[in-house]
Amino acid sequence: MSLLSCTTVTLVDINGQSKTRTTEEFKIYVEEVFRRQNNAILDVGLMLDDITDPESAHKLELAEKQLLSACEPVNEAAIRQSEQKSVSWVLQLEVKNSITECDHATHSLNEIIKSLQ
Repeated sequence: MSLLSCTTVTLVDINGQSKTRTTEEFKIYVEEVFRRQNNAILDVGLMLDDITDPESAHKLELAEKQLLSACEPVNEAAIRQSEQKSVSWVLQLEVKNSITECDHATHSLNEIIKSLQ
């Protein structure tokens, strides 16, 4: 993904700490978050088949919806790349602006998954 042409990207991580990454480090971070959120979504799909408590199922589904919303630009960029289509600079900016929220949502969903296992 040709994410942004600047040499560094500064983001606030899930612990509230500001972190500056090179463009290459940022690309790696986006790919890591993408993989983690995909794994979390797969886990939810498997868990929902087995959950009998409606409250737990609702909590899991709500967290999944929040993740999908937060990670929409990341997923859209990944789809465009997999189809060998260009990722517009607007979408690149949306990825930059949403990746921290996507990371937070992924972390939150993984915590819920752990609590229900």
